[in-house]
Amino acid sequence: MHPVSNKRLAWIAAGITLLALALRWYFVTVTVVISPIRGDAIQYFACAWNLAYHGVFSTSAPHAAVVVPDSFRDPGFPALLAIWLKLFGDHGQGWYAGILRTQALLGALTVLLVMLVGRRWLSLPWLAAAGVLAALWPHNIAMTADLLTETLFGFLCALALWLLTVALEKRSRAWMAAAGLVLGCASLTNAMLTPFFLLLAVVFFWRAKPLRRLLIVLLISAALLPGLWQVRGLTLASHDSAQRRALINLVQGSWPAYHEDWRILVVHGNPHGAVLLKPIDASQTQMLASPAAGFKAMFARFATQPWRYVVWYVWHKPVALWGWNIRMGQGDIYEYPVVNSPFMTNPIGRLIAALCYALNRWIAVAALAGVMLLLWRRTTTHDAAALAAKAAGWATALLLLYATLIYAIFQAEPRYAIPFRGFEMLTAITALAALTRWVAARRAATSTKSRACDVRCESEKEPERDPARCSE
Repeated sequence: MHPVSNKRLAWIAAGITLLALALRWYFVTVTVVISPIRGDAIQYFACAWNLAYHGVFSTSAPHAAVVVPDSFRDPGFPALLAIWLKLFGDHGQGWYAGILRTQALLGALTVLLVMLVGRRWLSLPWLAAAGVLAALWPHNIAMTADLLTETLFGFLCALALWLLTVALEKRSRAWMAAAGLVLGCASLTNAMLTPFFLLLAVVFFWRAKPLRRLLIVLLISAALLPGLWQVRGLTLASHDSAQRRALINLVQGSWPAYHEDWRILVVHGNPHGAVLLKPIDASQTQMLASPAAGFKAMFARFATQPWRYVVWYVWHKPVALWGWNIRMGQGDIYEYPVVNSPFMTNPIGRLIAALCYALNRWIAVAALAGVMLLLWRRTTTHDAAALAAKAAGWATALLLLYATLIYAIFQAEPRYAIPFRGFEMLTAITALAALTRWVAARRAATSTKSRACDVRCESEKEPERDPARCSE
C-alpha cells in the first residue's frame, strides 16, 4: 500500500467533495421534513434556544417561566444550532436554512477528511471508490436535513482522525493537541466517544513505541473539554444528566422487542403499543430509582433466556446497527417523515438508493474484513510516514469496532452508524483491494509456473508436455 501523490489526490478529492456537497445541498433545498422539531430534535432545539436567549444550557421548553440548567443532552450540536438562532432569531426560516446548509457542507467535508485519512494506505483508484461511496450514501445525505447530531459528530470524528495522522507524521505536539481538542469536541457532541480516548492511547502505547510521548498530549487535550463539562454537571441541582440518559438507553436496548413496540405506538399510532411498552417503562423507572436494583432485575431477566440474550447482544444488535432501515424513526433512510425527497421522486436518486441497499450487507461484511486487516498490520519501522500510515489504519479500525461495541451494549440503530459510514466504506474498500491483490498474485504465480514448465519442456525437446509434470 502506497500513499497517494498530492497533485492527483487534490483533483480527485476536490471533484468527489464537490459531488458530495452538490448532492447534500440539493437534498436539503428540495426535501421538506414534516415538523422537523420532533423527537430528539425537540430537546436539541430547546437547549439551543435557552443557550442563545438565556445563556443557559437547559432542556426546559423555550419561553418557559423557569429555566433549569441540566446536562441531559450533549452540548455540541445545540451550540452550533444556537449560533444560527442568535444570527437570525427564531422567527422565520433563516436559522433553519442556515443550519441545513451548514450540515450539507459538514457532510461534504466529512467525505474529504475520510479520503485524507485513507490515502495513507490506499492507492488512488481504491481511494476514489471509497470516496464516491461515501459521497453517494443515502443515509448520510438524508441526515443533513434533520436537526440531529449525527452530521456534526461524523465531521468531528473524521477531522480528529485526520489531525491525528498529521500529528503522527509530523511528530508534532501542536497537531496532536489539536487532534485531542477535536476529539473532545466530538465527545461533547456524543458522549459515547469519551472512553475511545483511552482505548486509542492504550493500543498506540502498545504497538507504536515512538509515539508514546505524543499520547500524553492527546489524552490531556482530549479530556480537557469533556472534563470541564463534567465539572459543570457536578454543580447542577438537576438530576437530568448524561449518565441518567445512558441508563435509559441501556435499559431500552436490553429489550429485544423495544423498537418494534415503540413503532407500534409512535409510528403506527396503535395504542396497544403503550401496553407492550409498560414492562420496559417499569424496568426503566426501577433503574433510575435504584441502579443496583435495576441491574439485578435486568440480569435476572437475562438468566431466564440466556442464549436468547447472548444472540441478541452478539449478533442481532451489531447487525441492526449496520443495517439499512432506521427503526426508531420513519423507516428506510429517514428519521422523520419527508416529502419531495430525491430518493423518492428522482429516477437517478431511486437507482442510487436501490444499489446502495443491495450493497449494504456486503459492505458491512467487507468492512469487518478490512478492520481485521488494518489491525493485523504491524510495523517495526521508525519512519514517520510509514508509522502514521499504520496508525491511521489502526485508529480507523478501532473506531468502527468501538462504535459497534458501545451501541451493541446500549441501543443499536442504523441512525447511530451514520457518523461512521465513511470509515465503513474505507475499510470495505481496503478488504476489496487486498482481495484483488491476492487474486492477482495467485494468477501471476500460476502464470510464472506455467511459463517455467514450457521452458523446461522445450529445453528437453519433448514433442508434447506431460500435463502431470507441468502441473507440479
